[in-house]
Formats: sequence, structure tokens, C-alpha cells
Amino acid sequence: VLFQKLCKLEYFRSGTDSQFRIERLMDLVNRSYFYKVDNIQGWGYRHYFAYYSEFQRSSMTIKAVETFFLFLIFTSAQLGNMLTLLTVVRNKPLRTTTNIFIANLAIAGNLFTLWIPLIAITRVKESWVFGDFVCGLVHYVEYVCGVSSIFTVVLISFDRYKNVVMYHEKQWSTDRAVIYIIVIWIVCIVVFFPSGLYFYVEEFPLNEQTVKICTQVLPKVTVNLSYIFMIPVVLLGFCLPAFLISFNYFRIFRTLWRSRNKMSSNPSLASLSTALDTSATTDLAASRGKPGVGNLHSTRNQRDFKVIRRLLYVVVPFILLWAPVFACLLLILHDEVTERFTLSSQFYLFSMCVAYVNASMNPLFYCLKNENFHKGIRNVLTWIMPVSVWSWCTTRGQCDDFMDNCIEGVMNRCIKTGEQRKKYVPRPPSNQEL
Repeated sequence: VLFQKLCKLEYFRSGTDSQFRIERLMDLVNRSYFYKVDNIQGWGYRHYFAYYSEFQRSSMTIKAVETFFLFLIFTSAQLGNMLTLLTVVRNKPLRTTTNIFIANLAIAGNLFTLWIPLIAITRVKESWVFGDFVCGLVHYVEYVCGVSSIFTVVLISFDRYKNVVMYHEKQWSTDRAVIYIIVIWIVCIVVFFPSGLYFYVEEFPLNEQTVKICTQVLPKVTVNLSYIFMIPVVLLGFCLPAFLISFNYFRIFRTLWRSRNKMSSNPSLASLSTALDTSATTDLAASRGKPGVGNLHSTRNQRDFKVIRRLLYVVVPFILLWAPVFACLLLILHDEVTERFTLSSQFYLFSMCVAYVNASMNPLFYCLKNENFHKGIRNVLTWIMPVSVWSWCTTRGQCDDFMDNCIEGVMNRCIKTGEQRKKYVPRPPSNQEL
């Protein structure tokens, strides 16, 4: 039945290699797709995407590599986010508005990556062995925690924007930050609740045995529910947050760049340093008692390229690490509509691993560049394990120095170019040119 349906597809009607294409497609179906009659939602014959399962893989090396990286990501994400959360909880001076958002980011990251061991077991055993309830729970928690962490990053960008651009207005309090966080969690829990209900286990015959996959099947109605669910998820869960984050940080950068030309003291500069880099504030405060315009320029340049580096650390990784998983969700929707089976579950696993990496790197983006967090992390590590091997928390690596030098060189080049343009006076034309 599946072979006859594939032959009817417009994609395989023409071309001398149609039989070869069908053989390749049948191979993909046997690994990442299955096809049978759906008697639950009323679809009749339809295909099912395997998500985390992938069958008929002869190489054990691929399974070993996948398992190694999955547990590596799981360990780093759990330890890093837990350390960040303990640092905020155990150090009262760190309980600021931004750090409350960072603590929520750590909670969402821990819950988001909590299911990696189950995924690793599924990649090895191929068949899903954890039942219907865990099947729906895993995908439901991933949707809720993933989108919650994304909008937490949006709130951080708004908080920094208010501290820098709208410094004259009343800033967000920690109580308001907690309220925003609760609202985000409630909205995500309610919105994605139906998605967890339609993830369940399906059984299929394969090579004289029965295999199980955890897959999603939405009810069949007059309107395609896949469009109604997936398109808003991509637009509101990724496109809108990416635009808001980029726009807020662009306005922060624009405010910073305009403030460079002002030699007098500006309150936004102090707010900017406090919001984006605590070490820059320390440098600025230490240099206020020292005379000389050169020192002021040097301090401003140091602060500026630190802030620009922080902006790059936030915006670029967010877009690069979250885009693959949302693109993969669109490809799953494309396969469901066109029935061309172009997506392998290995690509879906890769996109999820990239999102897991983002959850494990959030502490690096927001915490380890802050001197106050350095001290808090050192105190927590001393409380957990009083060993001096954690001295790296207070030192800066060669990678940071390389990034600093690159950004500082680009900024100095732009400054020199601007000064040369201001000093440039066009010479009068010579007699020969006339």
C-alpha cells in the first residue's frame, strides 16, 4: 500500500531515476517514517514521524557518538544551571531584577534538558520503551520550557533596555520580575497543554518484530490543525522574540554609540555599565578620580567594547542555536502536507541538541562575565567542595582576551576613520586639473 501511494506522488512520476528515488524513499520511511491506518483520529492511511527513534542503523559508532554528546550536554547543562541557581539563591546581593530572570533561565534550562538520558536510551534501543504518559510529558515539557526560556531572554533584553535607554524612568523591581516570570510559565503551560495530549506511542511491524515510536497525531478536522498549531509556534516562539531581542539590543548599542561623543558625564553611561557589565562599572568608578582626557577615552573604549561583546554573546547565539529546531518543526509540517518524507529523525535530534547546547551555555552568557557572579560562584563551590581548583571562576581565559582585542581593534579603527573625516579639508584643484 505504501509503495502504491508513493508511486502516485507527482514528485515520482517523471524522471529516469524514479525507481531509485522510490528505493531511497522507502529506506528513509523504514528509518524515520512509518505508514499505517489511523483509527484513533480518523485519518485513515497516514504517515508517522519517528522523532527521537531511528531504525535499521547498522553502525554502532553513530549510536556511541550520539550517546556521548547527549550525556556531555546533559551534564554540562545540569551542573551549569544548578550552579547558577544556587549562586543567586545563596547570595542576597545578587538577587537583582536581571539575576531573577537569569535564575528562571537556569530553572527552564534544567527542566528542558532533564529528558536527555531518555532520548539517549531511545537512540540506542531505537524503539520507544517509556510508555504513552512519558511520551507526551517529554514533548510537552520541552515546548513549555523552551518557549519560557526564550521569553525570559526577551525580558532580560527589555530590562537592560530600560536601564540604559530609559534610565530616567522607574526600573523594574524584583517583585515585578517574579510576576512576569509567573505569567510566562502560566501562558506556556496552558497554550502547549493540548500538544502533550496528542503525543502518544504507536506500534509498527518491522523485520518480523514490533517497534514503538513516540509521535504526534493531531485530530482530523476540516481545518488542518498542524498549520494552526505550528505556524503560530514558529512566529510567536522564535520570530517575534528574535526581533524583540535584536531591536532592544540595537537601541542599546545606538545609545552607547551616541554617548561616545559626549565628553561630559551622562547618567546613561553608568546605567549601561551596571546593566551590561559590572567590571566596566568598576573600571569607570576607579578612573573618575584620575585626571586626564586620555584616561577618560581609554576607560570609555574599554567599557564600550566589553558591552558590544556582551551584546554579541546574547543575540548571535540565540538566533543560531534556536533557529534549527524551529526550522525542523516547519520541515515536519512540510512532510505532513506534501508526504515527501524529506526529513530524517537524525536532523531532528541535531536541532534539539543545538537547543540543548543553548540551555547549557546560558550561564556562560549571563554569569561568568560578571565579577559579582564570580564571587558568588566561588562561594557556592567552596560550600559544595572546598577545593582550590575552582580558581578559574575569577580568572579570564585567552579566548576572552582574543575577543577583546578583536572588538577593540575594530572600534579604534572606526574612531580613527571618523576623526580623519572630520579633519579632512579638500585641497583646491591644480592648474592641470582645471
